[in-house]
Amino acid sequence: METPRYGKNNRIPLIDTVRGIMIFYVVIYHFLYDLLDFRLISPVWLTSTPMVIVHFINFSIFISFSGISCRLSRSNWKRGLRLLAAAYLVTLVTWVMDHGYYVRFGILHLLGLSALLFWAAESLWRMLAKRLQPLPAGAKRAAEFLLPVLSLALFFLAYFTVFSRTFDVKYLGWLGFRNASYASSDYFPVIPFFFLYLFGAFTGRFIVRGEFPRWFYRVHIPFFDVVGRHTIWIYLLHQPVLYGAAWLLASWKG
Repeated sequence: METPRYGKNNRIPLIDTVRGIMIFYVVIYHFLYDLLDFRLISPVWLTSTPMVIVHFINFSIFISFSGISCRLSRSNWKRGLRLLAAAYLVTLVTWVMDHGYYVRFGILHLLGLSALLFWAAESLWRMLAKRLQPLPAGAKRAAEFLLPVLSLALFFLAYFTVFSRTFDVKYLGWLGFRNASYASSDYFPVIPFFFLYLFGAFTGRFIVRGEFPRWFYRVHIPFFDVVGRHTIWIYLLHQPVLYGAAWLLASWKG
């Protein structure tokens, strides 16, 4: 079945809409963080159980949909390099602002490296597939359903084990093995979050083949649709504006 698309760029509307909603949440969350930094709100705004749950759901969807998007990308290695360039720009700016608590390996670092890892793995698989006997149709279909389930299971397993611990190692914080002194104001290491990206990538195989319900390809919210097509720029530019607004509020409050 051919994948339904729309618009001059031949995109799937709901993917842009969901990304738009997610980045809108990120803007709100970061503004709350800035207000807390200036002691304008109580920490409970960010640490309450409902907020923790909402935050977990948000980044899970955001990373998963980034994995889905890699199925629609014309060049994942170019996409990965662009995201990493943006990520290390964030690292540089936050390091200038605070040497001790800057973004060492945040969500943009994760998404950039994940796109490159997926591109490398997919390229390797295509090369091996030319040398191997093709799987029977039934086994191939079973593997397609098993891979996203396995990826999601590995994410939860690693999230509640590796991610919740510290290790007596150095220089592996980006991978997920941080020591007690490792600090990053935004932290999304490869383990466990690459498994979440893979969940989206493996699920995306069904989406690009048009195998999701028809409403999935039709529903969208125009405002968030537009926002979702510019998430990288919004992510890069929103924080200086929000931090300035919080500073003005703190100055006015005295």
